[in-house]
Amino acid sequence: MANLLKRLLGREKTAEPLPSFPERIGAAAAIDTRRVHFAFATPYARQLVNLARVARRLEARGYDVTLVSCHEFTTRGDAAETLAREPLDAVGLRGFLAGERPPDVLVVMNDVGAVTSRLVELARRSDVVTVGLTNLVLNLAEGRDHYRKVDHVLAAGRYIEETLGRSGIRAVGFPELDELVTREPRFPDRPLVVLNSKTRGKHHGGRKRAVELRDEWLETTGRACRDLDVDLVVSRHPRDEGKLGRWPISRAPFKDLLARGTVAVSPPSGVLLEAMALGVPVVCHRALPLSPKESPSFDEPLGAFRVTTSGEEFRDALAEALTWVGDYRRRCGAFFGRHVAWDGVRSMTDVAADALIDLLPASRREPARPSAEES
Repeated sequence: MANLLKRLLGREKTAEPLPSFPERIGAAAAIDTRRVHFAFATPYARQLVNLARVARRLEARGYDVTLVSCHEFTTRGDAAETLAREPLDAVGLRGFLAGERPPDVLVVMNDVGAVTSRLVELARRSDVVTVGLTNLVLNLAEGRDHYRKVDHVLAAGRYIEETLGRSGIRAVGFPELDELVTREPRFPDRPLVVLNSKTRGKHHGGRKRAVELRDEWLETTGRACRDLDVDLVVSRHPRDEGKLGRWPISRAPFKDLLARGTVAVSPPSGVLLEAMALGVPVVCHRALPLSPKESPSFDEPLGAFRVTTSGEEFRDALAEALTWVGDYRRRCGAFFGRHVAWDGVRSMTDVAADALIDLLPASRREPARPSAEES
């Protein structure tokens, strides 16, 4: 497995070239190549869950799909835990590369990751259509051009569409939000603030300093909740290290905590958009020094929330956000609509699936009927 990864990344010298997709077909004449084959790949478990929503919709319409879980090559501790909660019928990277039939379309959640970037290169070399499905928030690292290698991009919303500024891009929303935008929030009798703990692992002061800054952030937000006499719970990120102070901690998924929360608090993160989708008021508390990867997505709140950088600012913003309960979707509508493309009628999963089908030649957009042997 390690040698395969080294070869995929080009770090192992070998006289044998890495096979391109067409070379793997061999003599597999029994394969019905009339049926369009979509492959979805990512090294991150949560992204795989999001891709699976679109893959299952295409499969239900009669297309062949393969989910490629590259998580075996990541050291992130949340991969196994996430996949255990969301069982997926996925193949590993080795099985995918050894498969008899190449995909017609390869969909990835990013095209700059070490593994997915190489897969995109292999696919394009084999005339496979490549597509990038974006996250809710782009972390634009210095010197890295996101979504430049793929042929087409399906963006979460207009903001990313405008930020990338390239051809071949279409805003389709974010499939994982479908279950939130159609649900009514149920606020507790006693206010509960949900804090998103997030360590800046690449802070210039090193990992230890990043943890110290996270703890300062938690102390600031925790004291404000205490001063306002509201309950709080800290959502511990799976990659967070060390103790998280004296505040109540939960390892439950952030979405589960949102379902029983009153206000969501986080540094710039996609979880703020998840809260807006559910109609839960948010505060963007960015007291932590920002890394070069930090997204500017939350620089213009458009009246949806307040951005705070100190304890006093945060306490005032939290007190205000507590008064927005009950009508928050209207307040955050302009901001949410800029960042997430949803018409309020069709599911974002359907829109994304349709967008992928539209990329096919007109002659192949209708799935092939099963052969007599299959039926």
